[in-house]
Amino acid sequence: MSINVQARTTCRLCDSLDLQLALELPPSALADDYLPAEKADRSRERYPLNVMLCSSCGQSQLEHVASAEAIYGDYIYRTASSPGLDVHFESYASDVFKVIQLKPSAKVLDLGCNDGALLRSFQKRGAKVVGVEPATQIAEALSASGIPTINDYFTEASAQRVEQAHGLFDVITANNVFANVDDVRNFALGARSLLNERGVFIIETGYASSLIENSVFDNIYHEHLSYFSVAPLEKFFNSLDMEIIHVQEVPTKGGSLRAYIQKKNGPHSRNSVVSELIRRESDGGLFDGSAYKRLEERIQKVKTESRSLIQSLKNEGKKLCGYGASATCTTMIHTLELGSDLEFLVDDNPIKENTLSPGFHLPVYSSKYLVEEGNRADVALILPWRFRDQIVERSSKFTSQGGKFMTLLPECQILS
Repeated sequence: MSINVQARTTCRLCDSLDLQLALELPPSALADDYLPAEKADRSRERYPLNVMLCSSCGQSQLEHVASAEAIYGDYIYRTASSPGLDVHFESYASDVFKVIQLKPSAKVLDLGCNDGALLRSFQKRGAKVVGVEPATQIAEALSASGIPTINDYFTEASAQRVEQAHGLFDVITANNVFANVDDVRNFALGARSLLNERGVFIIETGYASSLIENSVFDNIYHEHLSYFSVAPLEKFFNSLDMEIIHVQEVPTKGGSLRAYIQKKNGPHSRNSVVSELIRRESDGGLFDGSAYKRLEERIQKVKTESRSLIQSLKNEGKKLCGYGASATCTTMIHTLELGSDLEFLVDDNPIKENTLSPGFHLPVYSSKYLVEEGNRADVALILPWRFRDQIVERSSKFTSQGGKFMTLLPECQILS
């Protein structure tokens, strides 16, 4: 399948041409393109994965943009497959009600709502909920479950469809979707048009500062076009006659940012934490490139240490596999050059079982495969490293049979 991938030469937020290379990762296949076994002949093509920094406003973004159809046409990710997100969404909805003093009868719209997990958390609290979701099968299933869902990419044009069917909203959320949009101006204006006079637009997205400081480079992949921070977002929304009134740092995805935005001169006051985070971003070298330099050095250290340990294990005749088959795992495998070291991958998500991994076409099996006679690896490399403890806890049979787990982050080591 030929995939349309184009280089973007302008800043997504301010249209500046002054983009500088901040971080260059090895080219990668599309991160969640896990293939059925019958498509083993499909291209293993890889695409550039360079992070550019705008010298004008401080925005961080990928240089190359893969077409939305290539990524979302047959999208397989479900919110429910990410550990802990159900609890996170309950906290998310609770926070929103408190921060903007939302009434139980509020109308809430979620853009890129996926399987509706966030909307259900609002619905439990009495809100009337609506979703917009571009993945056809997911949207149809959600509508069938009782949550009205418009199957479309969200734009100013589709916003008109939403308004005609459901009117204006008190809250519009975009949870881990704003960073996936190329034309964010069109997206934001569409959201603005659907806010009532007291309405608040809330985006939750990966936070560039946290990505760098927590070494979450595995969150860099083609689905994530932008790596946002507060300062450039504030300039961007001001240009749309909107304003950020509050921001929260949240722990999901290795560190995320939740920003509350209203129309200019709306009813909510600006919280001082907005200015505080902007100051921290500047002091941390986020806009002069020095922060990305630190991340690059950290990645090289992890790569050197992992190559050394893996080679010693292979010299001992050990059989290695990877534990994890998510989008972040694809970045780990490509960036750290693990594709030829791993015999196979295992995962707890049934959707990923019996597929082939992006790029390297490593077979993916159920995690039960680890303990089946004749299939067990000696060492399982934990790729989704932030879930290390949960993975080890539910894999006691593997370790009781002599299997070992290996981690790359936050330290490269064999777990005892």
